[in-house]
Amino acid sequence: MDRWTMEDLERTDDIDFAIAILNERRAKLTPYSPLGTKLTETVHTLNTIKEERDKYIAKVAEATAQAQITMEEAASFDAPEEGPCDPCQPTFPECEGCDYAGEEPQETEDEE
Repeated sequence: MDRWTMEDLERTDDIDFAIAILNERRAKLTPYSPLGTKLTETVHTLNTIKEERDKYIAKVAEATAQAQITMEEAASFDAPEEGPCDPCQPTFPECEGCDYAGEEPQETEDEE
Protein backbone atom coordinates (compact mmCIF):
# COMPACT_ATOMS: atom_id res chain seq x y z
CA MET A 1 0.00 0.00 0.00
CA ASP A 2 1.27 3.43 -0.96
CA ARG A 3 1.37 6.08 1.69
CA TRP A 4 -0.79 9.12 1.04
CA THR A 5 0.32 12.46 2.46
CA MET A 6 -2.20 15.13 3.36
CA GLU A 7 -0.96 17.11 0.36
CA ASP A 8 -1.54 14.11 -1.93
CA LEU A 9 -5.05 13.61 -0.59
CA GLU A 10 -5.96 17.29 -1.01
CA ARG A 11 -4.76 17.61 -4.59
CA THR A 12 -6.00 14.21 -5.82
CA ASP A 13 -9.33 14.14 -7.59
CA ASP A 14 -11.91 11.71 -6.14
CA ILE A 15 -11.99 9.59 -9.28
CA ASP A 16 -8.19 9.46 -9.49
CA PHE A 17 -8.06 8.51 -5.80
CA ALA A 18 -10.55 5.67 -6.31
CA ILE A 19 -8.61 4.42 -9.34
CA ALA A 20 -5.35 4.46 -7.38
CA ILE A 21 -6.85 2.53 -4.47
CA LEU A 22 -8.41 -0.05 -6.80
CA ASN A 23 -5.13 -0.45 -8.70
CA GLU A 24 -3.25 -0.99 -5.43
CA ARG A 25 -5.69 -3.72 -4.46
CA ARG A 26 -5.66 -5.26 -7.94
CA ALA A 27 -1.83 -5.40 -8.00
CA LYS A 28 -1.91 -7.95 -5.17
CA LEU A 29 -4.29 -10.28 -7.03
CA THR A 30 -4.04 -12.64 -9.93
CA PRO A 31 -5.30 -10.63 -12.93
CA TYR A 32 -7.76 -13.36 -13.95
CA SER A 33 -9.28 -13.95 -10.55
CA PRO A 34 -12.92 -12.88 -10.23
CA LEU A 35 -12.01 -9.97 -7.95
CA GLY A 36 -9.06 -8.94 -10.14
CA THR A 37 -11.33 -8.94 -13.19
CA LYS A 38 -13.98 -6.91 -11.38
CA LEU A 39 -11.38 -4.37 -10.22
CA THR A 40 -10.07 -4.04 -13.79
CA GLU A 41 -13.60 -3.45 -15.10
CA THR A 42 -14.28 -0.90 -12.36
CA VAL A 43 -11.07 1.01 -13.11
CA HIS A 44 -12.04 1.04 -16.79
CA THR A 45 -15.50 2.39 -15.91
CA LEU A 46 -14.02 5.11 -13.71
CA ASN A 47 -11.60 6.12 -16.49
CA THR A 48 -14.52 6.38 -18.91
CA ILE A 49 -16.46 8.54 -16.44
CA LYS A 50 -13.40 10.75 -15.96
CA GLU A 51 -12.94 11.18 -19.74
CA GLU A 52 -16.62 12.06 -20.22
CA ARG A 53 -16.49 14.54 -17.34
CA ASP A 54 -13.41 16.20 -18.83
CA LYS A 55 -15.12 16.46 -22.24
CA TYR A 56 -18.19 18.00 -20.59
CA ILE A 57 -16.08 20.52 -18.67
CA ALA A 58 -14.25 21.46 -21.89
CA LYS A 59 -17.58 21.99 -23.70
CA VAL A 60 -18.93 24.13 -20.86
CA ALA A 61 -15.74 26.20 -20.84
CA GLU A 62 -15.96 26.69 -24.60
CA ALA A 63 -19.64 27.65 -24.44
CA THR A 64 -18.93 30.07 -21.59
CA ALA A 65 -16.11 31.69 -23.55
CA GLN A 66 -18.35 31.97 -26.63
CA ALA A 67 -21.16 33.49 -24.56
CA GLN A 68 -18.72 36.00 -23.09
CA ILE A 69 -17.61 37.02 -26.60
CA THR A 70 -21.25 37.35 -27.67
CA MET A 71 -22.07 39.49 -24.62
CA GLU A 72 -19.07 41.73 -25.31
CA GLU A 73 -20.15 42.12 -28.94
CA ALA A 74 -23.70 42.96 -27.85
CA ALA A 75 -22.43 45.53 -25.36
CA SER A 76 -20.40 47.20 -28.10
CA PHE A 77 -23.48 48.05 -30.17
CA ASP A 78 -24.47 51.69 -29.90
CA ALA A 79 -27.93 52.46 -28.62
CA PRO A 80 -30.17 54.18 -31.18
CA GLU A 81 -30.24 57.92 -30.95
CA GLU A 82 -33.29 59.55 -29.46
CA GLY A 83 -35.35 61.16 -32.16
CA PRO A 84 -38.83 61.38 -33.59
CA CYS A 85 -40.96 58.27 -33.39
CA ASP A 86 -41.23 55.96 -36.36
CA PRO A 87 -44.90 55.94 -37.45
CA CYS A 88 -44.63 52.25 -38.36
CA GLN A 89 -43.70 51.22 -34.83
CA PRO A 90 -46.10 50.99 -31.88
CA THR A 91 -46.16 54.21 -29.88
CA PHE A 92 -47.06 54.93 -26.31
CA PRO A 93 -49.27 57.71 -24.95
CA GLU A 94 -46.38 59.00 -22.83
CA CYS A 95 -44.32 59.64 -25.99
CA GLU A 96 -44.24 63.42 -25.68
CA GLY A 97 -43.36 65.76 -28.51
CA CYS A 98 -44.19 63.23 -31.17
CA ASP A 99 -46.74 63.76 -33.92
CA TYR A 100 -47.80 60.12 -33.68
CA ALA A 101 -48.21 59.83 -29.89
CA GLY A 102 -51.12 57.59 -28.96
CA GLU A 103 -51.87 56.50 -32.53
CA GLU A 104 -51.92 52.95 -33.82
CA PRO A 105 -48.91 51.92 -35.91
CA GLN A 106 -49.28 52.46 -39.62
CA GLU A 107 -49.19 49.49 -41.95
CA THR A 108 -46.41 49.28 -44.46
CA GLU A 109 -46.42 47.65 -47.85
CA ASP A 110 -44.36 44.73 -46.47
CA GLU A 111 -47.12 43.76 -44.01
CA GLU A 112 -49.79 43.24 -46.63
